[in-house]
Amino acid sequence: MSSRVLMTCAAWAPLPEFARHLLARGARVVLAGGEGIAPPQAAAIPLAPPGLGGAALVGFARECLDGLDALVHGDEGVDEAALLDSGALPDRVAEVFAAIHALTRAAVAEMARRREGRIVFLFRAEPGGTGPVLRSGKLALMRSLAAELQPLGIACAAVTVRPPAPAAGRASRRAPAPPSWERQAELLDVALSPTLAPLVSGQHLGGGPDDPEARPTHAAWRRVPPG
Repeated sequence: MSSRVLMTCAAWAPLPEFARHLLARGARVVLAGGEGIAPPQAAAIPLAPPGLGGAALVGFARECLDGLDALVHGDEGVDEAALLDSGALPDRVAEVFAAIHALTRAAVAEMARRREGRIVFLFRAEPGGTGPVLRSGKLALMRSLAAELQPLGIACAAVTVRPPAPAAGRASRRAPAPPSWERQAELLDVALSPTLAPLVSGQHLGGGPDDPEARPTHAAWRRVPPG
């Protein structure tokens, strides 16, 4: 793999692991949204300054990487149930989507110059991970972008990942333990591959929207009436 990748939400546990995986495969990576975390151990993985977004963040990545081939949107870790209780959910979701749109459009403008690029949305299937509102909206956005950007040679996909079981834990007979972050990063390889990404553009890898493993399990959502 020879790609220049910008990854957001670096404070989310698997992102530094995924970045190191991509680095080992020959990619060059910039991490963003890592406020409050230590810089990655790998000196070859720059961490964007706090507060950058949209065109400014893409510009920083372009300067670090001498271009941009792929954008990976990490999981924001929005607690939708708590926001629903406080009445702040609409405003927070609007804020997240405004940031996603600004960053995506800036990245697309950079990738369109070469008529090749990849955009990936990462979801985490666990309590505290992507809630139903953001998940549904981001999946719809991913599919819309896949159709819109296909003529520009830009592929879009989503990937769901699950926390690996502790080393000492045992897999259930009914549900095998999720593989390590390293193994799950192989799905990201597919979504970022210049060869394979166009073949899976518009798809949700590692758990479709109806996959029970991709649904939030927070009990508070049982209070939300259907429809």
